[in-house]
Amino acid sequence: MTSQSSEQPTRSKGGLLSFTSAASGNRFWQIAIPIFFLTAFLSISRVLDVIRFLDPQDKYLRITGLLLFALGICLLAGGRALIFWKTATGKVLPFFVAWVLMTYFLTQHSEGSTLYAENIVQGALLFAASTGLLTTVADFRKLFVTLAYGCLSAAVLGIVWSTMRNGRLTLRDGPYSDPNYYAMWLLVLAPIIWISLPSKTLPTRIGALAATAFPILMALRTTSRGGFVGMFAMLVIVFFLSSFKMRIIIASLSAVGLVVMLAFLPASLRSRLAASARITSSETNIGPGDQGQIGGDNSAVSRGTLLETGIALTLENPVIGVGPGNFGPTVVDIGRSQGFDWVPLNTHNAYTQISSETGIPGFILYLVLIGFSAKSVVSLLRQTSTSGATPDSQLHLLASGMLVSLAGVLTCIFFLSEGYNQLVYLWLGIACGLRLIIPKPQSEEEEFIEMDPEQLSPAP
Repeated sequence: MTSQSSEQPTRSKGGLLSFTSAASGNRFWQIAIPIFFLTAFLSISRVLDVIRFLDPQDKYLRITGLLLFALGICLLAGGRALIFWKTATGKVLPFFVAWVLMTYFLTQHSEGSTLYAENIVQGALLFAASTGLLTTVADFRKLFVTLAYGCLSAAVLGIVWSTMRNGRLTLRDGPYSDPNYYAMWLLVLAPIIWISLPSKTLPTRIGALAATAFPILMALRTTSRGGFVGMFAMLVIVFFLSSFKMRIIIASLSAVGLVVMLAFLPASLRSRLAASARITSSETNIGPGDQGQIGGDNSAVSRGTLLETGIALTLENPVIGVGPGNFGPTVVDIGRSQGFDWVPLNTHNAYTQISSETGIPGFILYLVLIGFSAKSVVSLLRQTSTSGATPDSQLHLLASGMLVSLAGVLTCIFFLSEGYNQLVYLWLGIACGLRLIIPKPQSEEEEFIEMDPEQLSPAP
């Protein structure tokens, strides 16, 4: 009986917009893959932010934007544009993007609104690329290696191009100048580094362990509470994915590590963690814009108020919300009407950001996207396990790393205003794209049975 290998994709003769997940093999498709990898590397590593910092006028070319434009052209011309439709998440994504854009046009634009609209389109493009371009386990391994090197580059920037703000490590410019955002991507990429690097011999195991620990240690220096919670969520997933013996080891090491970490944590992080448990009823009247007027240790109070404000705006504007990017300006208007001078802060929560700015329909579509993607990678884990329908150790390893990483992303964005961030949709796309490359069982018509030639001769 013949068998299919996930390393040997079949060819297709798809047209401009092909739904098939088989490799087209045309030149545009071959060009799109390195463009996609380079875009992912630059988006994770943020090395171009150094150039922007050195040129305050921002005159340099927006390389990432140009790469995304070229990627979109190659996806269309290479016949890979609609493969995302084969996934459950992909069927929902166009409706979500359309809804976000509709709320953008139906509400008053504020400063930054256009950027959010662009981000959601770019995120959809990265989702389409991650589901349509990579057709083998080897392709995804190359992508994971690219992401791993991007994370290590970002961690190195934390040494050579960083600063300390209020005792917290942060880069000097760009998105990573937010220590919480910087911590998030350093942490969620750690499992990607671990499964990407070879670990067959003792020296390579030590090297892989050091490379994995490096961004984690840099993330801890940011003293991000959201990152700390995200790391805990990732450890929980690792715990349940491990064998019974490994669970005991993980639990023991985690307990010892927690004690050691709390003993040697900087005072700034200990106070930030303790602040979460010191919110009293007398402090609940702090407005959303009062974060700059309270101590850093009490920033959790403002975060709680922002969460309540996001929910309230959702209930007051349940259909289309206040519009992408309009949470901050709306809060300022509300404060001004009440005699307060609040600053236009973000929600610091991706989920309430989507619900308050795109309404309950947008929020439901957002949750459906996340749910389908998580279900896809969990289904892949089960199917590729040793007892699954299509055992594949390499694909199972990639799916395990992606599930751990995805858990970290979905946890960390609870503390960040990253509902429109394109990298989040890239992660959802990778989770769905891995599911598409599972070799399907052959039908009876494709089976080949070797028979004795004498059995084929006509009877006398």
